[in-house]
Amino acid sequence: MIVVLLLAGRGRRMNKLTYNRHKAFTILNNQPALMYLLDSLIAVGTKELITVLGFDSKRLSKYIHSVCGNKIKISFVYNHDYTETNNLYSLLCTRDKVEGGEFMICNGDIVIDPDILNDMMNLGDKSVVAVDDINRDKDIDSPGIIFRDNRIYDLGRHIKKKDTAGYAIG
Repeated sequence: MIVVLLLAGRGRRMNKLTYNRHKAFTILNNQPALMYLLDSLIAVGTKELITVLGFDSKRLSKYIHSVCGNKIKISFVYNHDYTETNNLYSLLCTRDKVEGGEFMICNGDIVIDPDILNDMMNLGDKSVVAVDDINRDKDIDSPGIIFRDNRIYDLGRHIKKKDTAGYAIG
């Protein structure tokens, strides 16, 4: 499966931690957060990785090549307008590479268990969103989700904590 990795943004909400480096390089247990995600993508047998870059693109592309360059086919797409746009625009930058095919969108600043990724990749032609329902009673800066009739009815940051069934995991 093709994975579109969204890494163009600056991580402004992390303030001083990301002033000179991308938020995916935030250290967790002595490793950059991005390392955990790339390891998971390798573990589930990802065939192709299309990475959207913007801020800190040279360092990110070098790092991604060093971790998985001989294990996954990698291509880079640049969102030159990353300071004025969002993840949806970054995804649009990949249109000519993914249109008409199956792909998974993944934010580049998450840590996710390979088993969850594997389950999502093996659901066939279904649209899927990973949801954290354990922390639904907490204030988390992530899109909330409302379910109706076993389907996603609404998804976004506008959903109030009291109404959410959980939070979308990038």
